[in-house]
Amino acid sequence: MIPAACLGAPPDGDGNEDPCPGNLVSNPSFEQGTFGWSGFASDLSMVDGGWEGSHAVEICYTSGDTVYSMDDSPNSVPAPTTGAIYEVVAHIRSESARTVQVGIREWVAGEARAEVEFYDSDGEWTEMSSALRVESPEAEAVDIYFACDELEAGSCFQVDAVCLRRLEDQ
Repeated sequence: MIPAACLGAPPDGDGNEDPCPGNLVSNPSFEQGTFGWSGFASDLSMVDGGWEGSHAVEICYTSGDTVYSMDDSPNSVPAPTTGAIYEVVAHIRSESARTVQVGIREWVAGEARAEVEFYDSDGEWTEMSSALRVESPEAEAVDIYFACDELEAGSCFQVDAVCLRRLEDQ
């Protein structure tokens, strides 16, 4: 179930709408930079032309490893409740066709259990989502990331309007 507030066209910009009530992400639309996010084998930069607002973040491969990514930092959900369901919804795009993954992870004793979804991007903004139910009573955190394993020079993708919310326990 995708939160209705995170679907459809971007907000009309009148300042009266919250596109994601209860959002747990500290910097969801990158209007003031890339704080709250870190790159792995990548550089993060604020770029013009966001899906929501004027800016988005661009994640570009630098070197090494088998994947490059952007991760929330610090983790958006410290000390999650067992049985809680979290969902991430965001918008992605890239100049050239590539597959981007969105992951949401439960961390227990330094090990991650992830729910990952893969989406194709071809230049237009594409909505993506993934959800996770916290299983362990020892869960330390829940975090989110966006990644790509197409590792050629100049490989980049953009993310905007990140919404992470706790859904009703089911």
